Amino acid sequence: PAGAVLLRISPADFNLAIAQADANIRAAEARMSELAVSETNQIAALEIEQEALALRAADLERTEKLFQNGTISQASVDTARAAHLAQRQKVQSLVSALALLPTQRSVQTEQIAVYRATLETAKLNLDRTEFTLPFAARVASVSVEAGQFLRSGQAAALLDGIDAGEVEAQVPIAALRTLLRSSFGNNEPIALDPATMTDVLRRLGLSAEVHLRLEDEVISWPAKIDRISDTIDQTSGTLGVIVRVDTAYFGVEPGERPPLTKGMFVEVSLQGKPESGIWVPRSALREGRLLLVDAENRLRSVEVNTTLVQDGMALVAGGISQGSRILVSQPGSVVDGMLLTVTEDTALMDRLAGEARAE
Repeated sequence: PAGAVLLRISPADFNLAIAQADANIRAAEARMSELAVSETNQIAALEIEQEALALRAADLERTEKLFQNGTISQASVDTARAAHLAQRQKVQSLVSALALLPTQRSVQTEQIAVYRATLETAKLNLDRTEFTLPFAARVASVSVEAGQFLRSGQAAALLDGIDAGEVEAQVPIAALRTLLRSSFGNNEPIALDPATMTDVLRRLGLSAEVHLRLEDEVISWPAKIDRISDTIDQTSGTLGVIVRVDTAYFGVEPGERPPLTKGMFVEVSLQGKPESGIWVPRSALREGRLLLVDAENRLRSVEVNTTLVQDGMALVAGGISQGSRILVSQPGSVVDGMLLTVTEDTALMDRLAGEARAE
């Protein structure tokens, strides 16, 4: 059923990745706290060093005045000046360190963002260690076992959905074109590219049915045309018409009615809208004309309008009426009005009636 667990991947690696990402985040956050404490300490140290610098500056100034009065030597002045410069260096070092803190804080902020993204990725990967069925399906084959290493991209199982089934019927292009013309009319051009034909078939609302023959029994499923294959079989000259069966598993009865499953050899019938007319043997047509036998058993040649030709039959829409007798065997000579000796072919009539009902 949909939602059932199909397989599970060992979560050990992903749990380790989550633990590592958590540790990295905590370390980065600790570094942020360390930077905050360091900033406070350096500000306090800077204040102290600035006061010390002021004292060194005052001491240097007194030393220089005493030197000018001749009270002390040049060496004393140099010592005071060196102490002043050293104190200035300390102050400058603290100022520079404080100036770097915003940049260091930004680096840590971005690093935390990276670690958090890594954590979310690891959690997502952990969630993906359990595979559930998105739809109801049957297991067709399994290619892995418990404990086996599964590579990325490797197929673990093959499943067939049971909500619907698809059947690709190979239909002769000529027959498909005839079906389209019977629905559109003979004068309207029909493009043979798959996209156009798929659109045309859908707009026509053609009916489809799938049949499974089991000895003397035929099991059928209603279907609908889904699409046309984008390739033509160059050997047979057929085009794939793909129909969809939404009731492939509906009404299944063990031993009585099987489900429509993959691999079954079935037949697909496509039907257009009903056509009015009279079905006649295709062999009776001679250059668009039929030979009829009138009430006096005389030969009459009439022109007829054929709207559909399929297998050994032709659908005639005009020129004859119900009850007309058609000459199906060619006489030695054809003379309009000639007297004929008529024999009804009842076997042919029964066969045509059966085929017409099937059509």
